Amino acid sequence: MLDYQTGDINAFETLYRKHKGPLYRYFVRQIHDLQLAEDLYQDTWSKVMNAAAQYQVKAKFTTWLYKIAHNLLIDHVRVVKPLDNISPLADEQQMDNLEADNLNAPESQLQQQQQLNMMKACIAHLPAVQKEAFLLNIEMGMTAAMISDIADVTLEATKSRIRYAYQSIKQCIANKLQETR
Repeated sequence: MLDYQTGDINAFETLYRKHKGPLYRYFVRQIHDLQLAEDLYQDTWSKVMNAAAQYQVKAKFTTWLYKIAHNLLIDHVRVVKPLDNISPLADEQQMDNLEADNLNAPESQLQQQQQLNMMKACIAHLPAVQKEAFLLNIEMGMTAAMISDIADVTLEATKSRIRYAYQSIKQCIANKLQETR
């Protein structure tokens, strides 16, 4: 980002290529609306470009990027409706295609697809703050400290959100497995 700040357009292209997939998935999995996710995704990169001159290294670039994304998401939620009331994706196939390309046997594919669907359903039922913390931790590999900076909450609150998300998902999966027996 510091190179981009000095006018190196190739530096921005490198940042964009590195973060485009995870950032887009962050929005899709938070709001389950592909068009809105695309809009917020583009707004995030626009804000990155506009804020380049003021960028200061206070944390990792990733933390700064997701702080911008988080704030855009919060602003949208305040204007429109809570995250937990948004309907699921109409076509989950797009996200599913990102996962299981290396599976061989149809039975294995079916079982893994069922497990994936079960996990997605359980994640979808998490409260918004837990869902965000969980996804940033699992999908983006962010530490609790980074997530607390992004969400602007204490480290302990972030750790609790992640812990409760894991507990809720574990309980949800156990309940779903019990239902199928």
